[in-house]
Amino acid sequence: MQFRQSNGSARSLPSGAEIGIDGQTILVPIAEGIHLSCDAGGVELIQDVTDEFLEAIGPYMASMQAYVAVENKSTNFRFKLIFRASATGRTWNAAQDVFAYVTANGETTQAPYNTTLNFGRKMQWGLACSTTTGVAAEGATVWVYLAIRLRAS
Repeated sequence: MQFRQSNGSARSLPSGAEIGIDGQTILVPIAEGIHLSCDAGGVELIQDVTDEFLEAIGPYMASMQAYVAVENKSTNFRFKLIFRASATGRTWNAAQDVFAYVTANGETTQAPYNTTLNFGRKMQWGLACSTTTGVAAEGATVWVYLAIRLRAS
């Protein structure tokens, strides 16, 4: 399956991605049942989840909404999805949170993120995790699916 850019070139959708029946929404799996872990001390660790599609989708995005599931979370574990943008890939803007830290087991639908001024020609994506307190390493199994709403033509 491919996504056609305005210049006529095509980019392949990531494995498992789906296009909505309206043709304007793409559901992209970011993490499917992966175990995230972080060290003690509240230091944020970031796992890169950027692929060719996610790197180039910024100029076409109107908004995004995350669907999240967490299982087997240890006591002080928390995580969130972040991104940062660039026009050239040489310098990057500050990281933006797609959603605030998730701190509980269960499934949630996050609020839509639609600050289009933060989207860029190139984008990097990551899962950020840290501990809230304590001296032990923490972790959880997480799923993140991102519904990306495309700009109207």
